[in-house]
Amino acid sequence: MKQVRVVLVDDHAMFRQGIRACIDSEPDFLVVGEADDISSTIDLLIRTQVDVGILDIRLAKGESGIELTKRIKDHWPKIKILILSAYDFDKYIEILSKLGIDGYILKDSPQETLIQAIRDVVSGGVVLPPSIASKVMKGFATTKRYKKDRIWDLTSRELEILELMSHGLRNFEIADRFSISVRTVEVHVRNILSKLHVKTRTEAATLAMQNNILR
Repeated sequence: MKQVRVVLVDDHAMFRQGIRACIDSEPDFLVVGEADDISSTIDLLIRTQVDVGILDIRLAKGESGIELTKRIKDHWPKIKILILSAYDFDKYIEILSKLGIDGYILKDSPQETLIQAIRDVVSGGVVLPPSIASKVMKGFATTKRYKKDRIWDLTSRELEILELMSHGLRNFEIADRFSISVRTVEVHVRNILSKLHVKTRTEAATLAMQNNILR
């Protein structure tokens, strides 16, 4: 069984220890390292294979998890980023969603929520609790709206996949629904994001809903 390799980035050592114990209790998860600032995280990623990064927004030395997210997405785009923070400020969420995070959960969530969130992002899903999702919607509602004809550049299959994405289905679930391979779904998703000029599944679904394309 291939283990999901996780790195924890938080400026509180005791909190990291608690999260590590929770994650390591799962046989298919393995915490491969911990860090509390940007430089130590980058050093860790250079030396270690990582599947999922769990990041706080506020790090040691006054550094920002937002800046760290940008660096990881620029240099290690395949790493899934799950924000685990006590903060749910609108601006943080708007910026992070545009950077392409894969999930955002609050520190007061049950441990089971964190474990399921890791499984979901590894499977290609996007994890946004309702309170966070509403903030993402609000953020995009204040930006320039795209013309509807841009949505209609999508093929019928891409529109079908976009709708399933908006309902939170992961790539393997979409593949099963249409009896196609996961790789084919990944190609469709990349095409959807490219045609809509967005970076994340959340942005794509939000844009489509704003234009009344999705049911």
